[in-house]
Amino acid sequence: MKMEELFELINEMLDEEQTINANTDLVDDLSFDSLKYIDLIVMLENNYGIVIEEEKLIDIKTVQQLHDACLEIA
Repeated sequence: MKMEELFELINEMLDEEQTINANTDLVDDLSFDSLKYIDLIVMLENNYGIVIEEEKLIDIKTVQQLHDACLEIA
């Protein structure tokens, strides 16, 4: 998955399009709550056939960390 694809997926979940980069914090910058965060993870798992372990989810704060976790699994 390319980083740009992840930016697009995240923007699809937002009410208003945001400027997203690798350092964007999902909670602080994009106001993701736990439900929106889980929806994003489920979308990634379904679209890309990956499974992100719960232990890793706890440490994911930024778009870069999420991207890295997806690449480790793919």
